Amino acid sequence: MPRFKISPQNHKISSWIYQLQNADFYELLEIDVDLLVIDPDDAGFTENQLNTLRESGKLILAYLSIGEAEDYRNYWKKEWYENPPEWLGEENPDWPGCYKVKYWYSEWQAIVYSRLNETILNGYDGAYLDCIDAYEYWTEKGIDEAKELMIEFVISISEKAKSLKPGFLIFPQNCPELVADSRYSNAIDGLGKEDTWYIGDEPRSQEDIEYDIYYLDLAVRKGKTVLVIDYVTELDKIIDFFNKARERGYIPYVGPRELDKIGYYTPPSNST
Repeated sequence: MPRFKISPQNHKISSWIYQLQNADFYELLEIDVDLLVIDPDDAGFTENQLNTLRESGKLILAYLSIGEAEDYRNYWKKEWYENPPEWLGEENPDWPGCYKVKYWYSEWQAIVYSRLNETILNGYDGAYLDCIDAYEYWTEKGIDEAKELMIEFVISISEKAKSLKPGFLIFPQNCPELVADSRYSNAIDGLGKEDTWYIGDEPRSQEDIEYDIYYLDLAVRKGKTVLVIDYVTELDKIIDFFNKARERGYIPYVGPRELDKIGYYTPPSNST
């Protein structure tokens, strides 16, 4: 167990790395960052390795998709391809092998809670919850209460995790508008956000940027740690992203969208 109670408040976070494929223990150990988001299945790190990373000054969050099922996880059953359970939805056309789920079904939630428990037992400091935006998909499908059901699910995940390991961190990714709900914001320690200023190297519309920033700023005012990643590749835009993020108190990172190698966790050397 770590020698301090884990929380962003007593472990200053100013840099982070988000790598879901090809994570290398020794490479991550040598890098001077405060927080890592990794996929436990990909990394396969032992509890001793996680403790070593923590002793080097890093918090480690485990990636956990709660809005999509992935056919490369150990919970997946081959018969689901032909005879899917009632809670399993369509395959995500942008991410083959990932399927929308009706996340309010107890069968799916049991899978998530089991993986959460494994994460805690293996020694991770927190969970990085992905596919929160599944609520938007189901809202479009006519499930009017989809947003409320996602809020309730995240709250339940947080309560279960923190009851098992006090100080366990909960960081949902995307959908920053949910922080306007005090129940949701009280349940989380921070959040991640993709594609805030750019989608690839293309600037987003000012309207879309302002919408996200409004809620990200709200999260900061509520004392939450805000992690942002834009998948830019052009040097001037990387610098612009770092500068804009840090001006607002967000913690920036730039990497490849595949998240298969380490990108920029500090701005390039010619940043102003």
